[in-house]
Amino acid sequence: LGSDMLVVDKQAAEGSVFDPKGYLSEFRKRQSQRAATYSEFQIFFKGYLEDGDAKKYSGLVKSTTIKFQAIGNEILQLERKLIECDQKEWAGWIRKVQHLEKKKLQLTVKCQTLKANITGLKRRQEKNSEKNHSHTCGRGSSECDMPSVESLTRELKKAKGVMGKLVGEINDVLEEVKYAVYDK
Repeated sequence: LGSDMLVVDKQAAEGSVFDPKGYLSEFRKRQSQRAATYSEFQIFFKGYLEDGDAKKYSGLVKSTTIKFQAIGNEILQLERKLIECDQKEWAGWIRKVQHLEKKKLQLTVKCQTLKANITGLKRRQEKNSEKNHSHTCGRGSSECDMPSVESLTRELKKAKGVMGKLVGEINDVLEEVKYAVYDK
């Protein structure tokens, strides 16, 4: 992950001037890496829902977290370099994307938790119906105080709506960055 960033830092250390647009371009590359990491994260989660291997998933979450942290740290370096180049507006774009990405990651985890809870609840309901031990609420007696599949599904739908808005905000800022990079 950090090999491209090392090249940028090496150029700066040797005293060569790096065009601020180059920093924005590097930021766009890091955003692409972050998007790829999100895709991996979603694939890992789908695998977890299918196989239920919590230990394996936990390891994958740790490695994904390390990738997100490395990307975030590299982006912070780029933000600082833009500030040093007196490109505070551009640095502000990066800061805004970082803030939105943090919210997006938190919401992603919430959505995954909701999906896991829905899947687990459905499996328990299937087991209860197979055992023919249905309770008046349709769930086992120990589960009556638990949220229903329907309420969790509504909450997930609401979270996905918020996620769509966050992604839209991120894309709006990234569009500004793109135009700044390619503006002559």
